[in-house]
Amino acid sequence: MAASSRAATFLSQSEITLSVVTAKVDQERCASCLICVRVCPYGVPRINKEGVSEIDEALCRGCGICAAECPAKAIELNWYEDDQVMSKVDALLQGILP
Repeated sequence: MAASSRAATFLSQSEITLSVVTAKVDQERCASCLICVRVCPYGVPRINKEGVSEIDEALCRGCGICAAECPAKAIELNWYEDDQVMSKVDALLQGILP
């Protein structure tokens, strides 16, 4: 009864808010190695008709495992792009290094 009550609460909402942190694939860099498909605990990445990885943003939970495991670095998380993270690391190191 608790599960049905929770499902009814979820389904009765007029709008569903999704997380802004989701993975995205740079299809130019994707090597179709299937690592993201194998490591995702939610089974979200799929290989599309063009033969490259595709991630459904509505299903993605933003855990980042696929981005961490991608050997081609073709997957990034929104709000945690590589350039942003490296910029923060550089700023932190400027205060430490002579």
